[in-house]
Amino acid sequence: MRGRFHRYELRTTDLDGARAFYADVLGAEFWDADVGLVSLPERARALGAPAHWLGHITPLEAALPLATAVSGLVSRGAQPLGPVQRASDGVEHSVLRDPFGALLALRPQVPPAAQETRVAWHQLHTREREQAFAWYAELFGWVASDELHRNQHEHLHQQERPPELSSQAFAWHGGPSVGGISNGARLPQIHPQWLFFFRVADLERATLQVRAQGCPIFDPSPTAQGDLIAGAEDPQGAAFGLYQYARR
Repeated sequence: MRGRFHRYELRTTDLDGARAFYADVLGAEFWDADVGLVSLPERARALGAPAHWLGHITPLEAALPLATAVSGLVSRGAQPLGPVQRASDGVEHSVLRDPFGALLALRPQVPPAAQETRVAWHQLHTREREQAFAWYAELFGWVASDELHRNQHEHLHQQERPPELSSQAFAWHGGPSVGGISNGARLPQIHPQWLFFFRVADLERATLQVRAQGCPIFDPSPTAQGDLIAGAEDPQGAAFGLYQYARR
């Protein structure tokens, strides 16, 4: 259960608006044990950061103090962003930028209700896919998987896609694939970031609800396994994804 994302926190400029938007699109029960929201920190606003989703990872070593775990990431090229903070569930965590430009939070403990998260797929957009995968694999024990998974941005921009653009699926310490790492940030409109795809039962309905609120969303597209995915933005500009499993 360690060495993986366990919590997802929306850091936004409008708490009430964001809470209502996601409840409408993903259901009233969306805001639960593994999903929370907080105000975008003033320091981040001052630096021009937009609203965004932040994934919280636990270190592999259960007894490792947070400061020690953070030092381990910093020694391998991560950049700490401000002092230790307290998440909406009361747990202390440290926000860092990985060596390739994407944000993550490191938290010392696994939440009590962490058996299954609302995120179906974790997609890292970076410019250096192989180096990024090696970094996360070394620090968190992730393993490469052979599953082919079509990345939303790669699919939609295939006409302008650089020939070297590729994606590597990964799993938490074995088991099924849970995400992918691509060098999609080489595209001019994509910046290094973690993009989280939330599970939905009816992607067509969810897409219509997003558009009804005036928010951008791509048309759903299939993965190699027949699942459906769509990338979107919420009213405050935070990027997120929707994921509908195929009936198998």
